[in-house]
Amino acid sequence: MLAAKTISGVAAGPLNPVIDTVFFERVPDGMRGGVLRVVVASAWLAMPLGVLIAGPAIEVVGLRATLLATGGL
Repeated sequence: MLAAKTISGVAAGPLNPVIDTVFFERVPDGMRGGVLRVVVASAWLAMPLGVLIAGPAIEVVGLRATLLATGGL
């Protein structure tokens, strides 16, 4: 599972430039700042939320079940 997560993390790296390109192509100029602000704020919010959820999940169900659940998501 750790190997699968490592591989998927490395494979996800090139997606960020593609996502940024799509944002710049699809979002109108007047809305771009607001849309990008919401996307970045959501990403920054997700990081501590993941830690807050993963910590208790590991305590309750264990590391293996938590890794399997997050891998499934």
